[in-house]
Amino acid sequence: MYFFFPIEFTHTHTHTRICILNGCLFLLQSVLSHGAVADCAVVGKEDPLKGHVPLALCVLKTDINATKEQVLEEIVKHVRQNIGPVAAFRNAVFVEQLPKTRSGKVPRSALSALVNGKPYEVSPTIEDPSIFRHIEEVLKQAS
Repeated sequence: MYFFFPIEFTHTHTHTRICILNGCLFLLQSVLSHGAVADCAVVGKEDPLKGHVPLALCVLKTDINATKEQVLEEIVKHVRQNIGPVAAFRNAVFVEQLPKTRSGKVPRSALSALVNGKPYEVSPTIEDPSIFRHIEEVLKQAS
């Protein structure tokens, strides 16, 4: 299976944003296809050297017997096999649940702001706003 992964960036903000969103979509599909992952969201984490690097927020299936470190290694290998090393995917954190709206959508802009330490707004349509605090704690432990 092959994916198109955009690697050419121009100086226009709009084009860069589109490429980042497309890249996250391909990474999301690849991470979700791993057998240990029940749900996932991929956002760009700011990086002083590369601009943004992908960060996956993963919910693991309940019957996983491996450690989180082993699962992370497997997921990184899986992504590299599906997309290739150009994906530059190395970072994931494991959370209990992802925040979702009543219609089942993940608020990626709020998650991106949270991951990058910026102020974020929790939409009133989020089913369980306490998940954001859980993700903040997981991110603090991971750094």
